[in-house]
Amino acid sequence: MSRAAPPRPPLQLIFDHPNHHASAAQYAERLLLTKPKLSQKASKIANELVHEYKDHGFVIDLAEAQQHLGEDWVKSGTAKIAVAEAVYSHFDWVNLLLGLYHSKRLLVTGRLDSNGILILKNQRE
Repeated sequence: MSRAAPPRPPLQLIFDHPNHHASAAQYAERLLLTKPKLSQKASKIANELVHEYKDHGFVIDLAEAQQHLGEDWVKSGTAKIAVAEAVYSHFDWVNLLLGLYHSKRLLVTGRLDSNGILILKNQRE
């Protein structure tokens, strides 16, 4: 006999759980430890980013990111960024056209071949 899955708590309750901040800081630290120039300060940076902001639903600006992570790690105005912005602009344009004319969206998952490019039908809510 199968049982119905228990109802899921609202998403807001999950993120307001007391353990969420501790696990977010721990995960951030694990990611930062993989960066040799940041590993010495990983715990401090992770705690600053997780605990100094009451709301995590926004992106910090360039200067603040550089303050926390360093200017050598957070770049701006490079040739690579210019290329990435141009590619994203085309990607965004294709997505707009797919959405308007075919009710679909483009998803690139790491590779630019048939395994990494998906065109998905938009789901109506």
